[in-house]
Amino acid sequence: MMNTFDIYRRFAVAQRHVLAKMKRNTSSSVTAYVAFSAFSPFNLLIDWGDGVSEIIHVPITDTIFRHEYTMPFRTHNFTIYLNDCSKLKSFRAGRDIYTADITPCSNLTRIECISDELRSLDIGIHAALTSLNCYGNYLFTLDISNCPLLSDLDCGQNRLPSSEINSILANLVAHGLDNGVLRCCQYNAASPTGQGLIDKQTLIDRGWTVTTD
Repeated sequence: MMNTFDIYRRFAVAQRHVLAKMKRNTSSSVTAYVAFSAFSPFNLLIDWGDGVSEIIHVPITDTIFRHEYTMPFRTHNFTIYLNDCSKLKSFRAGRDIYTADITPCSNLTRIECISDELRSLDIGIHAALTSLNCYGNYLFTLDISNCPLLSDLDCGQNRLPSSEINSILANLVAHGLDNGVLRCCQYNAASPTGQGLIDKQTLIDRGWTVTTD
């Protein structure tokens, strides 16, 4: 069995990109998970933060990887590293992420980071993105202007103000897609205003399911 140093050395540490950092508080034995899919199979490295690191083979189909923490009353910081961001198709994780740098992974079609601690999420160059679920974070801004294929968006229970809700609605209208889903009721109620109300109705008329405050 290889030790952590050998695993890091095999993964070419100098070239790695930190995809995400996560934090898991354990009051008892608990299982954390992340899930990935790839355009073509590749390897990535996960340091689970409890002395266990492993190289994971990411297949084409969406696959969940789990890790059990057995030491209670600890905070474990775990990190995901990868060398070739272009092969990553989707990324999912729940209730753990506090920082994510997905910018180099410009081919992502699906991102899911639910009930995490994200303060920012840069999806500015993700033109292939079709589904984004960032429910329950601490986002004050969310720019989807460069995501023309986005047809399933859940940004509910964040801290987005009405101006951001208006901007999201305007961008979805401008993208011209039909029959999508938008869920964006906020932690601090933020209703669309002015043109935002008109854009909301336009989306509904196009077959969208739209939920706002």
